[in-house]
Amino acid sequence: MTLSAPTANAPVGGQTITSARPTLVVNNSTATGNAGTVTYHFEVSDVNTFPNDAVRTFTADGVAQGTGGTTSWVLTRDLGPNVLWYWRARATNGTVTSDFSNVETFRTASACTFTVSPTSVSAAVGGGTSTVTVTTDAACTWTAVSQSSFITVTSGATGTGNGSVTFTVAATTSGARTGTLTIAGQTVTVTQQGSNLVAGFRLMDPGRLGSATTTECQIRSLTSVPTQCILESTSFPLGTNTIIGYSWGVSYTYPSDKTLIQSGTNPQFSFTEMCGQTGSNDSGFQLELKVQLTVTDSEGNAVTVRSNAGSQALLTLRAYVCGI
Repeated sequence: MTLSAPTANAPVGGQTITSARPTLVVNNSTATGNAGTVTYHFEVSDVNTFPNDAVRTFTADGVAQGTGGTTSWVLTRDLGPNVLWYWRARATNGTVTSDFSNVETFRTASACTFTVSPTSVSAAVGGGTSTVTVTTDAACTWTAVSQSSFITVTSGATGTGNGSVTFTVAATTSGARTGTLTIAGQTVTVTQQGSNLVAGFRLMDPGRLGSATTTECQIRSLTSVPTQCILESTSFPLGTNTIIGYSWGVSYTYPSDKTLIQSGTNPQFSFTEMCGQTGSNDSGFQLELKVQLTVTDSEGNAVTVRSNAGSQALLTLRAYVCGI
């Protein structure tokens, strides 16, 4: 009984392999007679003499013969980049061992390098969207991760080869700030201009809590008297500028969709609602109160803040039947 030498199938001819752990494939050995169980021994080295050196020559024994006429082995350790590697294999049934296959070669791809541009981005007070490009070889993979809460990657979180990353910067209602993203292993710095205004507002339920701040205004009354809810600006300037305008937008659904607006110099905005309307109940029907405030100063700067965003809390109304 004899075993012929297997023949190299792939990779061959010095082709470039992008994986650091490539798969080596041989065409199976042919047996004369009953060979029984046949396994394969693979060798990979950076020199064509395959020295008995674990640092330079990687080997595998007992690789089971594959079906379909080929047998494959996946390297279990990374090969160095941009190196010409030699490989061969032979078959054995434990008694008879074939000659080695023809020696074939492949080259591992060069180590990935990345060019990220720009690496410094400026953002306006009101925030915005920016794009960073990544340039690299076609087989090189990369990721993009925000390291700052006010920066959000919206596209290009992962990529292979050349690509781009798009991210948004949230508006700021305070001073200048700096954040970063890590893109393809490199740091992209985002510097956002500071606001000349700190904008904010609070909610009051005067019939229930007086002038105290709350996150919920309760629409309730022992009689059919409207309940008043008051929104008050807590905004202030950071320099010699002064606040000259307040633009309010309020929306909620009770008993139907409502949108209320007010513009002018009044830092307060109040509205009333009646208990006992459709949707109200004994325990109080809770609904979101959506508020937007845009503050304008004497230098023409404007800052917008919204409920349930940034440092502003989620605000609600709670509607009761009358008499509770």
